[in-house]
Amino acid sequence: MPYPYQLSELTAKSIATGEVLNTLTVAAPVSTEMHCDFCHAPGLDPGGSQPRTELNILELHDDEEGTNLLNSRPVLCASCHSSNALGAPGVVGVPSLSNAMHDQHTGEVPDSLDGCYSCHPGPTTQCLRDVMSTSVPSPLDPSHMMDCVDCHGGMDVVKLNPDPWLNEPRCDTCPTPTDTMQYNQDHALSRFSTGHGGVYCEACHDSTHAIAPSREPNDSIKFIDLQGYNGTLTECTVCHLTQPSGPGPHVIAADR
Repeated sequence: MPYPYQLSELTAKSIATGEVLNTLTVAAPVSTEMHCDFCHAPGLDPGGSQPRTELNILELHDDEEGTNLLNSRPVLCASCHSSNALGAPGVVGVPSLSNAMHDQHTGEVPDSLDGCYSCHPGPTTQCLRDVMSTSVPSPLDPSHMMDCVDCHGGMDVVKLNPDPWLNEPRCDTCPTPTDTMQYNQDHALSRFSTGHGGVYCEACHDSTHAIAPSREPNDSIKFIDLQGYNGTLTECTVCHLTQPSGPGPHVIAADR
C-alpha cells in the first residue's frame, strides 16, 4: 500500500570538521495521485474514445482547441501553458496551466474538500492535515472544519489567480483572537516567511498544510524529538541555551 508521508533524516554537520551537530526525522510527503480518471477514464468521458485516460484528455483538447496533441506526443502541458511551479514561461496569450485547468473544470468539480482532492494531490494522500482542518470550524460553514475553499476560494476564484503558486492566501489576513497575536508575513508566501531573528515561520508551526498539530503521526515526530510533545514549537530552550527573559515571538511569555 502506498504511504504518502514518508520519513527523511536531516543531518547538520560542521563545515569545518564534518562533525555531526544534530539530526532530525521529518515527514517528506510524496504523492503520485491525480485522479483525472474520475471523469476521463475510458468509457466515462463522453468526449473521448481513447483506451487510456491521458489520451482521452489529449483528444478532448484537440477537439475543443483545434490542436494536434494526440499526434504530437510526448506532450508537456507547460510548454504552452505557463507554470510557476515548473518555472515554465509558456506561450504569450495562452492562459497559465492553473488558470486553464480551474476555468475548464469550474462547474464540473465541486467547490469542496473532496472536489479539490480530485487533483490536489488525491483522496488517499489528503494533504490538508493541519490543526485548522481538524479543530477549527469553517467561517463559511461552521458545520464542518476549515478546508481548501476557506483559504483559496472556489474554482471560480482560483481560476482568476494572476500569479498561481506565487500569489497565494496569506496567514496574516486571517482574523486572530487578539491584536497582539497578529503577525505580518515578511514574504508573499507563508513557506518563505521569517520572524524571530530570521527563523522560518514553518520551523515552529510546520508547513502550510500541516500546521501543528497535524493529524498525521509522522509530522509529529520532529516536535516530540525536539520538545517532548507534539504541537507548535514553543519551548525556548530547544534553540536557546538558557531560558530567555521577556516576551518571545507573537508576544508569547518567555515562561511558557
